[in-house]
Amino acid sequence: MEDAAFLQEQQARLTDLLRPYQREVNRRQHIADFVNTCIRSAGRDDFFQLYELLRSRIAAEVEAEPGYEAVREVFERLRQDAERKVERSQLHFLEDFTRLVQEAGLSLENNFPRLQVFKGIDLEVSFAEKRTVLNGKTLNTVDPQRLLRAVLALKRHLYDRPFEPQGFIDGLCAVYQKVNQEAGRVAGEPAPMHTMYLEYTLSLQPRSFFSGHGQGQVSRVRCRPICR
Repeated sequence: MEDAAFLQEQQARLTDLLRPYQREVNRRQHIADFVNTCIRSAGRDDFFQLYELLRSRIAAEVEAEPGYEAVREVFERLRQDAERKVERSQLHFLEDFTRLVQEAGLSLENNFPRLQVFKGIDLEVSFAEKRTVLNGKTLNTVDPQRLLRAVLALKRHLYDRPFEPQGFIDGLCAVYQKVNQEAGRVAGEPAPMHTMYLEYTLSLQPRSFFSGHGQGQVSRVRCRPICR
């Protein structure tokens, strides 16, 4: 037992001694992974991603890393090139995004910087901040291809799920009971259609839909539609 306790004690001491070295290895691996991501982005001429990478906190950390002085010049040249291409892409954004949307078989309503794809899918593009708001969710990109992928994913979520009749009936019944109870009506009495529609639509929204919005703002936020 004493021998086992002795070995466990030494093992614990070695583990404690190793911990700072392991943290340093992990930190250096994190830097190497970041630089490799930059290399791959430059190789694909993915200037949108490169623009975002080189403006990140970790880019500044890499540039400040002792022994990485040469990285600063490379990063700065890549940063200037990416910024130039992003600015130029703004001129071609609508043309490229419209083409991608049409190739995907969707419709596009253009009131730039506000766009509506298909129905119930709204985008607001901000080139100044290099971000896009998609149905209330902020995406830190203005890359047409990434935006289309996000739009298609949202479309699948909203419209391409199989319809479950029993779930719809149960949900509608629960809303009907709630509306009538709040109005002081008994079961079987009719309920106003517009109230039913609003209450049922709100019941479909995720919890995050209601965070950050006052009651006066809810009407300006697009709800998930009932019909598919």
